[in-house]
Amino acid sequence: MAIKYTTSEEKIRSWIEEYGGVPVLMKGVEENGKESTEMIHIAFGPLLPDMGEIEWEEFFERMQNEQLALEYDDGAPRGQIPDFKFIDRDRELGEFYPESDLPDSGDPDVLRSNIIPDSDGE
Repeated sequence: MAIKYTTSEEKIRSWIEEYGGVPVLMKGVEENGKESTEMIHIAFGPLLPDMGEIEWEEFFERMQNEQLALEYDDGAPRGQIPDFKFIDRDRELGEFYPESDLPDSGDPDVLRSNIIPDSDGE
């Protein structure tokens, strides 16, 4: 497993297409059973009833507006659905989110300690 983080639109699109995915909006469900706002997702394979394919422009606009980065497995065998999730750039990656290629790490705390200096600059 090769976990990576990126905000690069080119890399995200290339990775999604390489694994046969498409950008979609998916309706979420709140605890009370009511539908919540639509959220971006990646569909690999047939779309589920609560998914609707969207254009890349809208997908990346929503990623930017919601300040998301993609955490993804770049080592998954082709033909399998790869692991991925959207993460909050500020909360998970701290000050380092503007970088389009972030170091490999499955643990944001490890990532943060490896690339973001302590408050005293060390």
